[in-house]
Amino acid sequence: MNWRRFPFAAALMATTLTPAAWAHDVALSGQVSKTPATADSPATGSSTGTLLGSWDITDDWSLDGSFGITREDLSGDPTLVRASNIYALGLGPSWTLGDHWLFVGSGTFSPQSTQLTDSTLTFADKAPPAGVKDHNAQIRADSTSGGAMLMAAYDTAGESDWETSVAATLTWNHYGTLQKIVDVKVANKSVDSATLAAACATETTKVCKVLRALLRAEPDALDQGSLGLTATETIFQDWDVLLGATYYVYSKDPNDVGVFSVATRGTSVATPRAGASSVEYGEGIPLSAFLYNTQIGGAWHAHGWKISLIEAIGGYVDDGGGLTATTLKASYKFNSNWKILGSFTFQRDKDSTGIVTNGELGSLTLRFTWD
Repeated sequence: MNWRRFPFAAALMATTLTPAAWAHDVALSGQVSKTPATADSPATGSSTGTLLGSWDITDDWSLDGSFGITREDLSGDPTLVRASNIYALGLGPSWTLGDHWLFVGSGTFSPQSTQLTDSTLTFADKAPPAGVKDHNAQIRADSTSGGAMLMAAYDTAGESDWETSVAATLTWNHYGTLQKIVDVKVANKSVDSATLAAACATETTKVCKVLRALLRAEPDALDQGSLGLTATETIFQDWDVLLGATYYVYSKDPNDVGVFSVATRGTSVATPRAGASSVEYGEGIPLSAFLYNTQIGGAWHAHGWKISLIEAIGGYVDDGGGLTATTLKASYKFNSNWKILGSFTFQRDKDSTGIVTNGELGSLTLRFTWD
């Protein structure tokens, strides 16, 4: 079997290496997405396998870890496009304080991955040569990332039929990337970099910002910070109402580092006690750099079942449009040990010109908890 083509199978094999000592729970998750290719996000989807585990060290402390493998789907000539696996590692402690408080910290790391894509550079005005607007470009990106997360959560924990859970999450991510244009062609004729640079010399459009970053062919970096708040209110034991919002800040304009998604795709890492990556909360898959994301939803849970419906609205930086995403989630707890979770997200993206495209994401998770 070619493990580079089947990351979920590779993660499944890794479960045989998970030690039972100290273990609290272990989960295996698979995700498949289909999204439109854009200038910011040349991938048309991805498949991801993630192995998660939580180990109890004391009654109050545990250690959470995760390992994920993402394989991107790229559009274009298969002889010109390719992508290496994206590996994501996460590790951090969890501390339970009494019956109400939970504190979680984690560090994440994604080693270098390479993506070679066949993209189109579209200028707002016709640019040389011969006044052509669209240029076919081959882009190479070598990217790494790392980050940290802190979360504090409070839960009323069974004091009444009306329960409240509130969580605040602070994250920092650092993305390092080397991106460059390998080749640009118009009508099967190569266009030199000097001609492209001249076409964008005085332009302030998003395409020209990306183009100038790619023409530099120098290492670049981007820091991203976010603050997220979520609140869940349980009504009459069986019904939940969810509200959430996340705001993002950046060390520089994300468009100044070239193709944004190349640096960030596949680097979200889940931890069992902290929740999961952004898509698990029903936020959708960002095709550009998020400025904010909000969620509202509801859930019913009884007899081992939990069914949730979440609506998310997100906006991209630089008036780059945004997304709306509708997520249906269902989970069933067979017994005290086994639980299965599934979700499906339908996403609608609108770019800065008002063009709407659709995407989908499906996930399935199997979790085992030690008694």
